[in-house]
Amino acid sequence: SAGSVINACRAASSWTLACALLDRELSRWLELESRTGLVPWEASEQELRSEGVDLLAASQGMIAVLKPSGILTEEVIGQVQDHVRRRGGPDLTSVSRLDLPTSGVLAIAVGGLASAAGNYILA
Repeated sequence: SAGSVINACRAASSWTLACALLDRELSRWLELESRTGLVPWEASEQELRSEGVDLLAASQGMIAVLKPSGILTEEVIGQVQDHVRRRGGPDLTSVSRLDLPTSGVLAIAVGGLASAAGNYILA
């Protein structure tokens, strides 16, 4: 996978090559994704907050939410995924994880595992 190649370049102290590969892959992934016809959607901070989720940021390919301690990462992602699906949006991909007792920022890629955002953030 591209992430493995990029990590190998990074480990070999070749940041320039790793960044160039990542930029090239991002362009390819975005081109592939544009052909899938994903339905546009918008994250609603107020609606998510009413469902117990604090939306910190949302962009074309990523959502950042605040995960409170005592709640599983998967539960938070599930709440956001339910919200996105009700609004006609795409699947979400977990790209980070916080332990149960840990609170913090949880990054979520917009799109499935094969999406441009999922691949880019995971790489």
